[in-house]
Amino acid sequence: MKNTANTWAFYMDAALHTAGLTKQQADAMFKEYAARDPHSEVEIYIADVPRYARICSATSEGMNEGYLFEDALLYFAEREAAEKFARNCGYADLDEAYDDEAYCYTEWDVEDEDEWYEKHAGVWYECTDDSRIAI
Repeated sequence: MKNTANTWAFYMDAALHTAGLTKQQADAMFKEYAARDPHSEVEIYIADVPRYARICSATSEGMNEGYLFEDALLYFAEREAAEKFARNCGYADLDEAYDDEAYCYTEWDVEDEDEWYEKHAGVWYECTDDSRIAI
């Protein structure tokens, strides 16, 4: 973290949980600061938040391993959800879908990914080393 007068480190999770701010209030604070000094370097730091390589298509929760139906580009963390999707695609069960190469079970090492997902105050963000975009 830079230690300059023009750098404002905003700990979103801490502000939201400790100060009881809503996301709208936190965004307003951020915009107010940026408007006061448009030449400042505004940085957002969000600490100790788990990173995930994918988001489960059934539960919208983060996942680093699970079932990938590549043709549909769907991810499932739990077997039950993958089985339900396979049946909806006309397979008798998950084994038949696997035999037809409709899906694979895989693990993703989030440290090897160029993009990852983080969840802050109930909102998912697609992240890279240079950006965080709410999705």
